[in-house]
Amino acid sequence: MGLNFAEGELPYGITGNTGGPIGRITGDSCLTDALAMQLDLSATSYAGGTLGQIDAHIYLMPRESFKYGVFVSLADVDGREATIGSAGVEVISDVSDRTQIEAKAEIGIATHRMAGARRNMDFIAARFGAFHTFNDTTTAYIEASVSEFDEAFLRAVANGVRVGLHYDIPSQPIRISATIGYDKMSDRNSRKGEVVTQIGVT
Repeated sequence: MGLNFAEGELPYGITGNTGGPIGRITGDSCLTDALAMQLDLSATSYAGGTLGQIDAHIYLMPRESFKYGVFVSLADVDGREATIGSAGVEVISDVSDRTQIEAKAEIGIATHRMAGARRNMDFIAARFGAFHTFNDTTTAYIEASVSEFDEAFLRAVANGVRVGLHYDIPSQPIRISATIGYDKMSDRNSRKGEVVTQIGVT
C-alpha cells in the first residue's frame, strides 16, 4: 500500500492579513473499499513568521458523493514559541452534480509565550462551506466560521464569512481566485470588524 499524492499546490496572493506564499501537498491512501487516510502538509508565510502544519484524516466514503471522518492537526510557528494542536470531525457531501457542502467542528489548544510567560489557550471552532460549479472553469463558494476562546487573558467569539470565485484556466494547472470577507470578534475582548479582500493565483 502506497500513498497516492493526489495534488500539490503553491498559491500566492495579496490579502489583508497574509502576504506570503502558501505551499501545500495532499496524499490519499485507500485502506479498504470504503475507508481511507489523507495526509496534508502545508507551510504559510505570515508577517509574524512561517506556519508549518500537518493534518491527518481518517474517513469513510460509503458512496462517491459523501464522506465523513475524524482528523488531527498540529501546527508550529517558525522562530516563535507558538504551537497549535486540534482534533475534530468533518463531512463532505455532494447535494447535486454541481453543488458540494462541507462542515467541520474541532477543539484544540494553542500554546505561546506572552510577556515572558507561557500561556495556553483552549478553543472550539466550526466551519461550514458551500461550493457551486457553474462550468468546467468557474466555481463560486461561501464559507462561514465561528471560534470561541474562553481564557483569563482572552475571552471572545470570532466570526468570519468569505465569498469567493475560482477560475481555472483551460488546459493549464493554474487557478485565479478572488475573495471578499468580513471578520469580527465579540464578547469581552471584542474587536472592530474588518473587511478582508484576497486576490491570488494557484
